Amino acid sequence: MDQSKKHSFYLLMPYIKRYSSTYILLFVLLIMGVFLDLFFAWFLKSITDSAVAGDFEKVKWYFLLGALLIITNVIISFFNAYLQSVSVNKIKKDIKTDIFNHLLCVSNNYFNRVHSGDIVSRLNNDANSIGGAIGSNIINLIRHPLAALVSFIYLLTINWQLSLLTLLLGPSALLLGKLFGKALRLNSKKIHIETGRVNSFLQDTFSGRFIVKVFGLEQYISNQFQNDSERILLLELKDGKLRGGLQGSVTGVGSMSFMVSLGLGAFFVVN
Repeated sequence: MDQSKKHSFYLLMPYIKRYSSTYILLFVLLIMGVFLDLFFAWFLKSITDSAVAGDFEKVKWYFLLGALLIITNVIISFFNAYLQSVSVNKIKKDIKTDIFNHLLCVSNNYFNRVHSGDIVSRLNNDANSIGGAIGSNIINLIRHPLAALVSFIYLLTINWQLSLLTLLLGPSALLLGKLFGKALRLNSKKIHIETGRVNSFLQDTFSGRFIVKVFGLEQYISNQFQNDSERILLLELKDGKLRGGLQGSVTGVGSMSFMVSLGLGAFFVVN
């Protein structure tokens, strides 16, 4: 973890600690979700074996168990999304309040050096952009390694050869995430910078609208705004391409893992 990431993490930790009870509940839901996913895998295996064996009495009971699993999954998903929303929005509110209170105390020299539009952009856009870092990202940072570890242990009990195969394919997904993640962060930074510039431009335009009308600068201002908007659009389209590339690459690795596992599984069954 580089210094900037560590610094950001330490800055956010006091806010996360304020709502530690909510994050504890999210962690409990995370554990329940991981084991529920494994239970689904066991359920599909068991109901298939019972159907193949012709034990339809067991199949009926498994259908009832499946309905219970679905209801449990719905409840966990609801509270997971709700608690994440509660914690993220409360922390964003606290951060905005602290930034605003700090800005009230800084000297006038700061406001002379930094455009007010850029300050407003940082107060709103930058504060809102941390939602993932204190919400789904921090949860997935724990969930995915834990789910991978528990799933790998479960797979070992079924077939150790296929388990080792999934272990070999895992690093490729991590490498893709690292490469695309770096590009996404750099592009996101450019979007925030451009958004700050546009906010400053809009504030100057509206505060100086009398000058704009007197000198007939409407078309010039309109063209400049369109050019700025076009630059932001191109960056946002690039963001979409990067996210699509990441999703497609990870899906490709997952599909390849599934097909190879299916092929080797069929080979082991035949032999």
